[in-house]
Amino acid sequence: MNDPDNRTTDPRQSGQERRRPAAIDPWEARERERERFRRGRSSRRPRPDREEVWSSADFNFRENFLVFGILLTIVLLIGSGMARFSDANRYLMLQVGTFLVLLLLGTCRSFQENVFPALGRDPNPWLLGLTVWTGIAFALSPYRNFAATEMLRVISGVGVYFVTAYTLRSPRQVSFVLSGILGLGVLLSLYDLSQAGKPGAHLNDMFSLLGTHEHAGSVLTLLLPVALVFAIHPDIEEKRRLAATAAGLILAVALLSSRFRSGWVATLLAVLILAILHFRYFRSGERDDRPDRRPAWQKALLSPVVQVLVALTVFLVLTNLAPLVSQRASLLNLRDDAAFAGRLSIWEGTIGMIRDRPLLGWGLGSFPVLQGWYTHIGDDMAVVLAKGTTHDNNAHSYYLQWTAEAGLIGLFLHIGVLASFVLTALYSIPRLKTPFQTALISGTLAAVLASLVDSLSSPMYHFAGIQAIQYAWIGLGIAAIRPIPRTGSAPGPTTLHPSLTYRIGGALAALLTVGAVGFWVWRTGERHRTMPPGTFQIIAEPIGPVAPGTTVYWRAVFSDAQGIAQPTLPGTLWTVQGGDSWRNADQELREIREAEPIHPPPGYYAPRPSPRQSLFSVLIPGEIGAASVRVKATYRDRYGRIYEAWSEKSIRSRR
Repeated sequence: MNDPDNRTTDPRQSGQERRRPAAIDPWEARERERERFRRGRSSRRPRPDREEVWSSADFNFRENFLVFGILLTIVLLIGSGMARFSDANRYLMLQVGTFLVLLLLGTCRSFQENVFPALGRDPNPWLLGLTVWTGIAFALSPYRNFAATEMLRVISGVGVYFVTAYTLRSPRQVSFVLSGILGLGVLLSLYDLSQAGKPGAHLNDMFSLLGTHEHAGSVLTLLLPVALVFAIHPDIEEKRRLAATAAGLILAVALLSSRFRSGWVATLLAVLILAILHFRYFRSGERDDRPDRRPAWQKALLSPVVQVLVALTVFLVLTNLAPLVSQRASLLNLRDDAAFAGRLSIWEGTIGMIRDRPLLGWGLGSFPVLQGWYTHIGDDMAVVLAKGTTHDNNAHSYYLQWTAEAGLIGLFLHIGVLASFVLTALYSIPRLKTPFQTALISGTLAAVLASLVDSLSSPMYHFAGIQAIQYAWIGLGIAAIRPIPRTGSAPGPTTLHPSLTYRIGGALAALLTVGAVGFWVWRTGERHRTMPPGTFQIIAEPIGPVAPGTTVYWRAVFSDAQGIAQPTLPGTLWTVQGGDSWRNADQELREIREAEPIHPPPGYYAPRPSPRQSLFSVLIPGEIGAASVRVKATYRDRYGRIYEAWSEKSIRSRR
């Protein structure tokens, strides 16, 4: 503190005063700083309030296999969501990644804390509850192949959390894992930018190595806040800040090029959080008790934030990307945006799934199979079970899809994990000592908050790689809370325990989220009950009786109360009634458009307007004892009402 005589009082000297040191030339201060980090570790005076600087000479594979194992696990889990690999290879990478992270937990020398006391601290009880409930939701699922993928995703994510939170033994290992994850994101971004910059390429094309712009955007949304916090923290060593600034610039450019609006909104929130933390908790940039006497305008002009913003502005101007970014960022054209309208339809159908089984859900992996019955978007159930599907059968909202599969109980546990970590981080930031700890917990906090916003409308959080990065940040944030030991000393237990108020706050946040979703489901159901019904019918071709060996086609047609045709594929259930003899007949389900004939003449070009209609065909067997064939179609409209229609065709005798 400063006294009226402009002197500085040192609390360690009882009542004694020392004068403020004389001003040091900025160039001389810069040279001293470089020399301090240029000297060997043995010649540097140990500082308990500074982070240890990692160097390659102190790192080897034998002693740090956990670090390389974590990075390899994340690479495998990210690869399990890349569309360029076959389904079998993606599932194999998911299995290997999950096995590897469990192997790391089983072969680590020891945990950094006693296991049983650590399991009682947030967010560990929530994670254990989420894992147990995931097993219950797996048992409830009738589609075990899809459920196994979801089960492995959750297990691998929880495993990555415990490895990063409780097995890393030093700040160097934490720093190496952090740098490895950010470096992986930088490499992916450089590859994507190189593909987008090829002659003839357009940013509307799917140029990302990860397969889709949503996948790339969600990865970048998780990585960018962590890179930015190390770039703006004034007490991080200069080389680290420069490297973080360069990484943040590359990730930001790639995020802009991804056309991912959800990631843009989430990143803006993360930047706002970092700005608040910077002015509230970060130090003023003083090193070794030497105050920074630069004017405020110089500090602002030379700050990494301004450098990144200037570089992004130049990039947007030189690459002519500004019109595309402004068009995607505009909220004025959402009504005319077909993609946004499609997501609203998917969310409305997902609400119907939740309303039918609100508490327990339909079981893991059920949503891609059953969603067509509620949304009439994407692939039909039979196609999904036979060939699989893409993220077109995804709800494009992690909260809604997870609730449909795991129920409101699963949503409560998922939100509890994230909310408890956020509150733990907020409690710990003002109580940490070293700049590295403060920057790491702040960056992971901003990244987790960004993921909370991004997962509202992103289809990618059901991919194991995205959740692995999210849980890795939570684990590294918990590792940052642990006191950093001196070289050669044993690590100590976590001493920052949030109060009971913070722990209750996590449960309240989860309850509020569950209550909001429950109210949304109830309110939507009440509104749907007041909607007028539509009309459903099936049209048969050919007209009149048919002979054995003929293929009969039935087309499902639904019109709402205004007479507007609505899609019937996916979501129309067909059954042939008449006994077991018809089950062996050749049956086929395919798509047809309203203006498209079943048998087009040669050279005919059929326009393909919406909506898609379900076309069901049956080949009348040559030897059949039945006098007719009867088909039943069941349809569910967007308001939850069930419609049924029958059609019967007479079969002519061969005589």
